[in-house]
Amino acid sequence: AYHEALSAKARSLESTVRGATYRVIAEAGAVARWVDPFEYHAVLARLDCEVYVSTGPAGLLSAALVEAGKRPTIVSCNWLDEERPGAPEDLLRETGTTARPLVLHLFGDFRDPNSVLLTERDYVNFVIRYATKKDRVPPDVNKALVDSSLLFLGFDLDEWDFTVLLEAFVDQPGRTYSAGMPHAAVQIDSKATWEDAKAARKYLAELMDTRKVKVIFKDLGTLMTELAVGT
Repeated sequence: AYHEALSAKARSLESTVRGATYRVIAEAGAVARWVDPFEYHAVLARLDCEVYVSTGPAGLLSAALVEAGKRPTIVSCNWLDEERPGAPEDLLRETGTTARPLVLHLFGDFRDPNSVLLTERDYVNFVIRYATKKDRVPPDVNKALVDSSLLFLGFDLDEWDFTVLLEAFVDQPGRTYSAGMPHAAVQIDSKATWEDAKAARKYLAELMDTRKVKVIFKDLGTLMTELAVGT
């Protein structure tokens, strides 16, 4: 009985800590958006997008969408669930509009801590399961990945999340490309050296074979400001 009570107390404490952490992140995000009108979640929320794919588990984009007067539909994936990987069954048919955009948390959601990808093994599991279970994300997301040019923001080229995301998304079956349009655009921090930028462009071109890649050599804040003012 003692051990059961201790385990229950530990689970309760863990839940409390996770909840407190989520609230702190949410409050910090709200302050950042209030102070800076060009905060990148706020800028993205003002765009007329029907589908957003977020690798961040904190829900900052969804909060920004609500502040922008939209009603996002949030779908969170759990690729660590061996029996039913991906999105919950009852959310697989959700669709997105500009007024009610679909936000997919591809790498998990803090509201379900066991779904968040953290380790190299977690990302390997994602690659394996996503490759064979693309039907475990809403069709609107797959359609957007097939029909659209892709814009990757805020990633580190050396991190697993970027590598697996790029490989998974670019190699969509049935993907078509518009003439003159980049297949993918990748933002790279302008603090990097020119040699770093050239190496990144070469790396991305090799990773994506012969597909057309545009490297945006700007820090995220500058790019978001330009998106906001339409330059």
